[in-house]
Amino acid sequence: MHQNNLRSIDLNLLKVLSEIERQGSVTGAAHALGLGQPAVSQSLARLRATLQDDLFVRGPNGMTPTPRMLELIGPMRTALDQIEDTLFGSQTFDPLATDTRFMVGATDYTAVMLGSRIMQILALEMPQANLSILRTDKFDAEKMLASGEVDIALGMFPKKGDWIKRRRLFSERHVCVFNPSLLTLPTRLSVEDYVAHDHLLISLDGSPSGFVDGILETLGHRRRVAITSPYFLQSAYILESLPLIATLPERFVRCCPSLSHMALRDLPFDVPSFDISAAWRGGDERNPRLAALIKVVLEAARQSD
Repeated sequence: MHQNNLRSIDLNLLKVLSEIERQGSVTGAAHALGLGQPAVSQSLARLRATLQDDLFVRGPNGMTPTPRMLELIGPMRTALDQIEDTLFGSQTFDPLATDTRFMVGATDYTAVMLGSRIMQILALEMPQANLSILRTDKFDAEKMLASGEVDIALGMFPKKGDWIKRRRLFSERHVCVFNPSLLTLPTRLSVEDYVAHDHLLISLDGSPSGFVDGILETLGHRRRVAITSPYFLQSAYILESLPLIATLPERFVRCCPSLSHMALRDLPFDVPSFDISAAWRGGDERNPRLAALIKVVLEAARQSD
């Protein structure tokens, strides 16, 4: 940004912008900040002129951020937090006395893998603290972190903005899972065995094609995906009653009691392992509250090994 434009922006304008995004309306932001609605509208107008972008457009659910606003919100909040920390110092944090509520974003997979362990560690180290797990995935984790809706997100995330910090928790690999009372498959599967039966696919967007289908195509094979579901946990109930094959993360299958009686087989083709990570806003690790949560999550992941 040019220096003459930077002079026209102060921290109060950025705080207004952050609160509009958080509240989804000018009226809500004005109430949260203790300002009049005209003052908030004027601040937004100044920022629109300076940044040469609408920043927000009206949608059915309130003020919707533009793509430019989505790029700005995460780094902007990080910068504001860093400035506040530099000027006023970190807030004191007493783990034994705090009754804070930690907001953790997770898929049902990572919630099963880590949710109970996180709560068990919290009960020992921060007995008055509370935990809320919000559903998130690789598509919306960045937005939920940027808006402050979640303190930390757990899952498999593509690398995006530098304002997001990541820590690898553990590696996973996929296995073939089926109900042995409904299907009989050899101990060592061939590709022909794998494609001979219908499949269940965990698909967040409902697409009947995943990474496995790309591999099969290179091998000259195709499978029939009979059912897709966005929920890992639902796989147990589907496999219970239908003769289907599911390709699922091995740790999840071994950790989930409702899948414990299912049969596991190695996939008949090479599939790279993948990492499960924790992600948070850069700079949050300097906040004692968030640093304590990150430590708990890392310990929960260590215990899952």
